[in-house]
Amino acid sequence: MNSSAVRKISPSDGRAMEVRRSLDVEVVHRISSRLGINAMTPGNASVMVYSQLLDNPAISRMSEYLRETEILRYLGIESIDTGDLYESLQEINDMDFSAM
Repeated sequence: MNSSAVRKISPSDGRAMEVRRSLDVEVVHRISSRLGINAMTPGNASVMVYSQLLDNPAISRMSEYLRETEILRYLGIESIDTGDLYESLQEINDMDFSAM
């Protein structure tokens, strides 16, 4: 066996640069994909759907909330602003849910 010295690092010496929620977003994304919800919902509206299913954040806090999750990455959206989110509410309102 080839042994060599390994430097031990104390957990107190490490620090996280960024922490994001991912697993719960992946679960919602997989279920949404299997049910075909992603195909029926415009991208920005999907951001609203995912966020409301996971936490129900206020639109005014949504930018901060989205930085803490992987929602945009899973939906393939680079960025979204508050105006886009308000428009997505209208998109959701205009959807024909009976077709779903």
